[in-house]
Amino acid sequence: MPIKKFHIFLDYNQLTGVLNEIRFNTLLETNFLKDQDITIINLTITNLNELTYSHGKEIYAAILRSIAEFLEGITKERDLIGLSSNNDFLIATEGIHKEESQLICQMINFFDKPLVLDLFTVIIKYKIGIAYYPLQTESYSELLQMSRLAITPVINNVLINVSHYDQSIMDKILHENAIKNEIETALEAREFVLYYQPKYANDGTTMLGLEALIRWQQKDGSLKSPGYFIDIAEQSGQIINIGFYVIERVCQSIVEYNLVNREMPVSINFSGQHFASRDILYKLLDAVNRYHIPPHLLEIEITETALITNKEYGAAILSELRELGFLVTLDDFGTGYASIDYIKNLPIDRLKIDQSYAKRLEDIKSRKLLKTMIQMAHELSFEVTVEGVETREQFEIIKTFEPKEFQGYYFKRPVPLTELFKTNE
Repeated sequence: MPIKKFHIFLDYNQLTGVLNEIRFNTLLETNFLKDQDITIINLTITNLNELTYSHGKEIYAAILRSIAEFLEGITKERDLIGLSSNNDFLIATEGIHKEESQLICQMINFFDKPLVLDLFTVIIKYKIGIAYYPLQTESYSELLQMSRLAITPVINNVLINVSHYDQSIMDKILHENAIKNEIETALEAREFVLYYQPKYANDGTTMLGLEALIRWQQKDGSLKSPGYFIDIAEQSGQIINIGFYVIERVCQSIVEYNLVNREMPVSINFSGQHFASRDILYKLLDAVNRYHIPPHLLEIEITETALITNKEYGAAILSELRELGFLVTLDDFGTGYASIDYIKNLPIDRLKIDQSYAKRLEDIKSRKLLKTMIQMAHELSFEVTVEGVETREQFEIIKTFEPKEFQGYYFKRPVPLTELFKTNE
């Protein structure tokens, strides 16, 4: 092959026929007049990995080729279409294209319908990020970065698929990056502390267990709630090490406060990310072995929403943990979309009913629904914890439904363990 033709060959993504990212960037600087308005569009297929995992590599190739063909059909000859190394489509086109423009509307209409391929029909989930030259920057590299950043505020928002870059996005990113750095420092300095909220029996006085709740203690003694850092830790992956940190601190407390002899299980809230690998299993086993703690004194709490992202693999890990003697609770039950058939096959010991149900007892339908949920759980041999009990009236009503445990401010707010037990009592 002649050298010139070989270089042309290398300029294009061989799967789709569109420009590769390097060539796209080069042509961006030469294909348009310097004083010309340009719109850069970054198109991300958010469920591409999920579809590839479920249907195989053939579907991956078919999806990318279909999208490339569609984009070539709606853009002009001078426009640029590229595919980045992380499989985002890049489009550079003349003029200012807002969400209501014909080009963007065509893209929305295309992706809002099922994509019919030779072997499968699939639903494509997508996000479109938009940035403008020279309105927002005169640097082409910054322009591409802005189109990618435009997606960040809506990446987890199912209601919004198109987003334009603005300065508030950068401000938000800088703020979140600062918090990420603070989290790393806090982990090293052991600034995260645990508060514990008890769970009570039907008599309202017998303590049956504890839930470990993380707080961030600042150097001045003030506390930051999880709302300040948990979402960012989830996005950054730092939630993994935070979870491991909590396991260690909980096990230390179980030994220090003699909770083994008290037969007082402690529950820990985990992220879905913890169940994307077997590391959580090894970490829990290592901790209970080192501290000589029976596994049933550690209760793993995970929400349906967190589990759904790694449903099959996560369920397999939970099943192994149960076989090893750990307790497993499905947290925030009643807020998701799980069917009865889905719930009955989950490897869990307990349902923890979301606090919103305790707050809506004045509504007859909500009260009946709560009673039915508890009865259903009993039929499936699940124990039940009702959280969010804040008044005596709520407690008196709910206890007639006979759940196993109650939790809420009516009994006790989360407190340091020293306020519940004396060391080595």
